[in-house]
Amino acid sequence: MDKATFLKRLEERLRFLADSERRDILYDYEEHITVAVENGESEEEVVSKLGSPELIARQYSMSKVIKKAETNHTSGNILRAVFAAAGLGLLNLIFVVGPFFGLLGVLIGIYAVAFGFAISGVALAGVGVIGLLGGDLSLFIHLGEAVSYNSDVFSVGLFGLGIFFGASGGLIGIGSAWLTKWFYKATIQYLKFNLKVIKGEPLTTNR
Repeated sequence: MDKATFLKRLEERLRFLADSERRDILYDYEEHITVAVENGESEEEVVSKLGSPELIARQYSMSKVIKKAETNHTSGNILRAVFAAAGLGLLNLIFVVGPFFGLLGVLIGIYAVAFGFAISGVALAGVGVIGLLGGDLSLFIHLGEAVSYNSDVFSVGLFGLGIFFGASGGLIGIGSAWLTKWFYKATIQYLKFNLKVIKGEPLTTNR
């Protein structure tokens, strides 16, 4: 593929960018090819090293989506960024999408545990209150005369257990919220790192 064909295809694939941004990118690639040719390489050799216009466009698309996810923290934005990374190749499908959904599943599981603890706490505390108000606890648990004889003690125990489970659920929920924020930020950083590796950029930068 010669320079003209490469630049034309790249321009077509970069239609999602603003005109000024697209012109800057095309100018940079044209300048790079021109300089390389002046140094003795053929246009075809230089273009082959740059990669296909489609892949380059996907890289810029991923970069754009990552920036949006970085400034606007929503589940939709982070999912779009992850799937944009998956579009860059099979390895990304394995090393980005796989780990992301695996960790997301763990996070959802932690939320489920928090919810389960909270619901159990409310239920146990409610049963304890019913018992303290003179309700028949045998409707909830079959312990025969042992419950009737120690109903107040048993009810207080249920109420206390309910408070414990509810508080535990609340603490797990708070921890889950913190983990969610960390997971979001860590995913963004990993995607940026992944994009640098694909583009062959230095992994450390002052920008």
